[in-house]
Amino acid sequence: MWVMAASVIAFAITLNQKVYFVVLAFSFLFHAICLAVINRRGKSRGAGAEENTAEDPAKHAGKGGLAAAPQNTRRGADEINP
Repeated sequence: MWVMAASVIAFAITLNQKVYFVVLAFSFLFHAICLAVINRRGKSRGAGAEENTAEDPAKHAGKGGLAAAPQNTRRGADEINP
């Protein structure tokens, strides 16, 4: 993202579209390299990575995950003024 902003800054300084498009093309190349590195890191972690508890938090509640929320948190009129 910052490299794309750099292409706009380069154009503002030089007023040359060729410079703008060269830097913009470099930004897309840089973005693709960053994605490849991130994906490679994710694959290299493999079995050592933490489990994703977002799919079923109740399944992992005993393992430090999120506990199940109460079903009904509203109080009726008879509970407020007994």
